[in-house]
Amino acid sequence: PLIILALGNLYDLGIGPSSFTYRPLDASAHQIRLIRFHPQDELHSNSNRPLKATIKHISLKANLSYLALSYVWGDPTRTKSLLLDGQVLQITENLDQAIRHLLSVDDTPLRIPDRFIQDTRRPTSPRKILNLRNYIWVDAICINQQDDVEKSWQVQLMRNIFEKAN
Repeated sequence: PLIILALGNLYDLGIGPSSFTYRPLDASAHQIRLIRFHPQDELHSNSNRPLKATIKHISLKANLSYLALSYVWGDPTRTKSLLLDGQVLQITENLDQAIRHLLSVDDTPLRIPDRFIQDTRRPTSPRKILNLRNYIWVDAICINQQDDVEKSWQVQLMRNIFEKAN
């Protein structure tokens, strides 16, 4: 499903310093980045431990299942560290909290409250849920916010990104 949590002005965020270095995407292959979060002990109770994830480049033409999340909310200067492939990427505190809410430590999926979901395809089955087995596309993480050229063509792909999400 298309999951949108409190949309805001993503493309003007001044997110703090990170050590994460994005590998370039291949625009001609319509590549995007997907992330998968690692299982962690005390994920919900210890918000001081950074979330850990891996990142993967895929073509939109590939047949890979993923969820799509567009998220911006809160003070962009208040950040938390995300360990992405062993490197630090700063994300907003509120995005960190939202991810922690959506993930489950024991891999038992959590239901997303309806008030946080806008699904334009009107699903007939129960809402999909995020768990540690899912790949996820999060615009604030999967688009290099420091690269204006990448942002421009990735934004043009967003409709396709959301249409292909399951």
